[in-house]
Amino acid sequence: EIDIRAEYWTDHYDLVNQQRSIEGKWRSFYRTVKKANELKGKTFYHRAFCDYRGRVYLSDSVLNYQGGDLQRALIEFDIAKEIRDGDWKFLWMQAANTWGLKGKWEERVDEAKRKQDDIVRFANDPVETYDEWSEAGDKWQFLRACIEIKDAINNPDHQSHLICELDQSTSCLQHM
Repeated sequence: EIDIRAEYWTDHYDLVNQQRSIEGKWRSFYRTVKKANELKGKTFYHRAFCDYRGRVYLSDSVLNYQGGDLQRALIEFDIAKEIRDGDWKFLWMQAANTWGLKGKWEERVDEAKRKQDDIVRFANDPVETYDEWSEAGDKWQFLRACIEIKDAINNPDHQSHLICELDQSTSCLQHM
């Protein structure tokens, strides 16, 4: 009986901890989406400071490009830029990086290009394809890259607001 009771309480506390974790993640998701909706269509600025190396860090921002996956997916540049032929490699690299592909730069770009049909399918119907694209390492950023790629394929004059990371630490933005 002692062993059964101990096993019950262990399972009980594990379940309670998992519930708290899920509730915390949901609150964070809700807070991020709420802030994004408040800022939608508005230009906003981040409060930032630089360390002794010149790297930029953000403070007091619910929504910022140094935040989690969802925050990085929702942040975009205020001013859009035309996607030139030479820029496509960065869109494909964004899809590759956020999916979680590893290897040489060119190989990741080529692998992402080979997934173009899936990428467009995910962007066209993210709800029905959730089980597939949510396996990405950074699922929300990956979906955002899919949508950007689809829009650029469908409209050659598409102007992009997407922040493409050169690496996953966004240190390229820290050094700008």
